[in-house]
Amino acid sequence: LQRSPSLLHRSPGSAMRAASPFMDVAKKQGFDEFALLAIAFRESSFKTGLISRQGDVGIFQINTRWWWKKLGYSNRADFRKKNQDVATSANNAIIILKKFKRFKTCRGDNLFACYNGGPGWRLSKNVDKIKAYQKRVIRARYLITRHMKRWKRDIGSEQSRSP
Repeated sequence: LQRSPSLLHRSPGSAMRAASPFMDVAKKQGFDEFALLAIAFRESSFKTGLISRQGDVGIFQINTRWWWKKLGYSNRADFRKKNQDVATSANNAIIILKKFKRFKTCRGDNLFACYNGGPGWRLSKNVDKIKAYQKRVIRARYLITRHMKRWKRDIGSEQSRSP
């Protein structure tokens, strides 16, 4: 995947516009919006329309082969097409994350490891890569949480200065 400019280095208005669809879906679903933003940032740098060689699709890079039927889609093509929509992809990511939360190996910050490697991630041959992924998502969540207050404050002051 190609990297786009970091959300954290964009202007406040641009950052909030990029984050808005995820935050709306997360609030409606009662899910931690900062965790969702961190996963989307790590998976795709907020780029839409991505399909990986492994068949991971959308802004949350959800694996088509594994999830299309489990999420109730009639076929893989339908899953790929509908998950290009940011809100649909965010909703599906939340469904997946909520399913993973049932497992002891997916509690707390281990939820990020599960999103990358499934509930059996600790037994994976790629456990070191999964732990590194988890660490990067935790860091992204921290930075997003830290900057979000400033972005909201800056946007408020930009709007109050507008005629």
